[in-house]
Amino acid sequence: MASRLQTRLVITCFKSVLLIYAFILWITGVVLLAVGIWGKVSLEDYFFLLNEKVTNVPFVLIGTGTIIFLLGTFGCFATCRASAWMLKLYIVNILGFPIHVVSFKTLQLCHFVKSSHIQYISEGAVFQQNFYL
Repeated sequence: MASRLQTRLVITCFKSVLLIYAFILWITGVVLLAVGIWGKVSLEDYFFLLNEKVTNVPFVLIGTGTIIFLLGTFGCFATCRASAWMLKLYIVNILGFPIHVVSFKTLQLCHFVKSSHIQYISEGAVFQQNFYL
């Protein structure tokens, strides 16, 4: 009887922590979504003054905020319903999201290094060509 009571206490604690984590994730998604929409609506005039690559920042914030918001909502539902398959899917998504971000940033870094290396080589070739002319 005592071990069943301890197990119930652990499950209740685990559900509470998971619900708090999902709620914090949900709030983070709402904040990112709000900042992205605010940046797109209010700061659009300032983006014309900046570089072309910066104008995609509100769309990235809106997309990331939406994904995190949906993930947090699904986590709240999975925790409240205590469905095994929903909790497993939520944990897979929680673990898969950082792996996805790290792989995306690695590919982005490789592309940046490759493009800057090619630009450096082409600038060096132009310099050599002008030097000998």
